[in-house]
Amino acid sequence: MKSLQNKKFTVLGIDASLTGTGLCLINSDFLKGEKPKTLTLTNNLKGIPRILFIENQIRDWAKDADLIVIENYAYEKKYNREALAELQGVIKRRLYIMDKDLLIVNTQKAKKILTGNGIKPKKFKELNTKEWTILGAKDNYGIDFANKDNECDAFGLALIGLFYLIYQDEPSLIEEYKLPKKVIREIVNPKEKKKKKTIHYYYNLPYKIEVSKNEEGNYLAYCPALDYAWEGNTPQQAFANAINGKKTRIKELKKNKVRFKTAQKYLGGISYITERNKTKKSCL
Repeated sequence: MKSLQNKKFTVLGIDASLTGTGLCLINSDFLKGEKPKTLTLTNNLKGIPRILFIENQIRDWAKDADLIVIENYAYEKKYNREALAELQGVIKRRLYIMDKDLLIVNTQKAKKILTGNGIKPKKFKELNTKEWTILGAKDNYGIDFANKDNECDAFGLALIGLFYLIYQDEPSLIEEYKLPKKVIREIVNPKEKKKKKTIHYYYNLPYKIEVSKNEEGNYLAYCPALDYAWEGNTPQQAFANAINGKKTRIKELKKNKVRFKTAQKYLGGISYITERNKTKKSCL
């Protein structure tokens, strides 16, 4: 990152869209009351000419920017996801050729810096997400984007870049700004993502198994966590059948999207329930 000590700096926020890319240029004088510059790139083009039009406009807007901020891919989108990803790739390539610093943020961060929340709260149920975001920008920053939601999102991204650069220059300077402070800290010090547990993790858990004799004189090895019992002619055979069959049972539960029971009470050793008094005796 270029040194910003004692210099005015400019940030470009880009809300990429095939039909209305939002752009926002903001500089350090925003904190002194200077208004940001915004634009929605509308066009009637299709295919490659449309992408080239957007790329050339971004090139012109980005030429004097010290940092450009864009959102990461919206993996949850149902429509035009591939086409939008293509556009973002072209934008990234252009900025790389221009040797521009690029900050890519989570899709909820722009909304969070504008409203204080990444997801619309229930109390705003009468508003759609775009209206709620625009309201946040008006209430918290005094800028009314009317129905220009793409420009509003671009403004949120530019704000992130502005306070990110301020933080890089002097972290203490963002302390007085409540919403930006929270978002920048999340970006600079992201929470470590929990590793997704694979099916092999569940295979290897020490499940509690209870062996008991049934009315027919055979033995059942019951696993409370998997809610399943295996039969055998002897306690040892029932237990062996449980050990050999638990993988099949785990696969079945996962296929049916049944939540695994992994609380401590479901884990432990092997116990044998006597026929006479039903008391459990540890076998391990």
